[in-house]
This record gives sequence, structure tokens and C-alpha cells, in this order.
Amino acid sequence: MIEDLRAFVSFVSHGSLSRTAAHLRLSQPAISRRIQRLEMAMGGTLLDRSVKPARLSALGVRLYERAQAVLQGIDGLQELMSEDGEPNGTLRIGAVQSISNTTAVSAVAQLKRRFPALRIEIQSDWSLELVRKIQLGRLDVAAVMLPLSAQVPEGVTGERIGTHRAAVVAPKSFPLKGSVALRQLAPRPWVLYPEGCILRAALSREFQARGLNLDIAVSDFGVEHQLGLVVAGAGLGFVSDIMVKASRYRDNLRVVRVKDFAFDFDIWLIHPPFLGRLKTPVAVFSGIVGERFGASKARSRQTRAARSVAGPRSGTGMG
Repeated sequence: MIEDLRAFVSFVSHGSLSRTAAHLRLSQPAISRRIQRLEMAMGGTLLDRSVKPARLSALGVRLYERAQAVLQGIDGLQELMSEDGEPNGTLRIGAVQSISNTTAVSAVAQLKRRFPALRIEIQSDWSLELVRKIQLGRLDVAAVMLPLSAQVPEGVTGERIGTHRAAVVAPKSFPLKGSVALRQLAPRPWVLYPEGCILRAALSREFQARGLNLDIAVSDFGVEHQLGLVVAGAGLGFVSDIMVKASRYRDNLRVVRVKDFAFDFDIWLIHPPFLGRLKTPVAVFSGIVGERFGASKARSRQTRAARSVAGPRSGTGMG
């Protein structure tokens, strides 16, 4: 049907069988057969052959208008699926806040320098939400945090590009010195991400396992807000160590060494299995995130996992 439509549209555009045949590199009888097959499918004549040259019938006019749009859409899809040519259109990037805060500006700047025709959209969300958006086709690539035991879901390609640790942080004036036990921190309030965060979930599990109560004084999505509140004495914080180092509050913070609890997580770069012309820009973004988050030390690998991300939703969200 598609090739029949292409022959019909080409005939209307060129005005003769000979020119259409030359354009499509087919014989004139082949062009005639395709148009006749299309007429049979449509249940009516597309050309008024009582005049020379043949002209469009009323049905042919309506079909020609719609066929042009159909063929343009098909050609656009074929172009999208091709890995050849200059990347264009929109690259939709997702990243957890820790990564977005530290790489978004440099990533967008580098991508625009290399691919000026490419439009960039970037958004931050919980890790599981970003994974879901990749699965639904709403994002082209995402940088997420997952527990060490997790694997990316079926149908998503992932590369583990870094492993990092979360840090308990307190104001410089924090009175407990040296290494402390988690139980010693139990009486204190905490400033944490809202529910859905991988770090909050890990800390909550540890408190519950020890029969301790986790006093969450403030929930805030913004990591700099959290660290500012920690400095102001609102409570202890639990954030990615790289965010502590990048924070403007770092000189007023102290990383508390907890001798009986540590939480490491993996940084994953995930995307659909097929990227077409976006393959190269996604590779560039992967390199930017990998360089920032220690790709040279990571256990980098490509994987397609059949199992879903391990653990309940509240325990495997964004970090």
C-alpha cells in the first residue's frame, strides 16, 4: 500500500507515466499496476482517463491530499530511525537532582556546541519516575541512582557509570567527635528528601531494623536547601557525598563518620535500546556524566535486564 501511494503521488506530481517511471526507476506498466491496485483498495477510480493527459477524479483529489501527509510522516519516521546524518529535533534528558545540579549546565553547553540543530529538554525527577519515562518513550536518556543490587528493567539499555556513597552531614559545631554509632544519632532531627528518595528509604530501613525512630523535621526536594537547613541547625542531613563537595555550604558542614552504617549506590545511564540519530548525542551526554561521576573507576557495562528494579517503590527512588 505504501509503495502504491508513493507511485500515485509521484504520478500526480510529475504529470506522466514516463516521468514517474524515470523518477521511481520502474517501468511504466509497473506504475500503472500500482495505481490500479490502489484504485481497487479504495473502491473507486482515482484518475479520469477519458481525457488526455489523465486528471484526478474527486476521490483522487481527496486521496492525494491525505497521501502526501502520510508519506511525509513515513519518511520522517525512517529519518528518525536512521543513525546516519546530523542529529536534529529534540533530545529529552532526565537526571536525578544530584546529577542535574552538577552536570546540566556543562552537558547542555557541550551538546549545543557539537549539535547546534539539536533542541535540548532537561528535567529532574526520582529515579523510578525517570526509568518509567524512558519505558514510555517520554525521555531519550536519563542519569539515575539505583541501589547496588538493582538492575534496569526489561526493554531499557543501561550502563553503570559510577558508584558513590551517601554522607551524613551536620553543622561544623556538631558536638559528637570521631566515629559514631547510628544509635547515637537517633535522638536528633533530620532534614531529608521527600518520600520516594533512595537515600531516605535506606536510612529509614536502618532505623526500623534497629527499632529506632527516625525524626524527620524537614522534607525538601532541593539538596542545597537541605544543606542550608543543616548548617542552620534544623537537623542532620543524608545526601550524596558529591553534593556535599559541590555545595556552597561545604565549609560550614561536617561529614559525620558512622561506623555501623554506610550506603553506596550506583549511577546508571539508561536509554531505549534504539536511538537512531540521537545515538551520538546520548553517547556525549554519557561521557559528560561519566567523567563527573568517576566512569574510570566504575564497573562500566552494557546490560539488558529481565528483572525489574529490586525493592519496593519507596526504596528505589531518586537520590
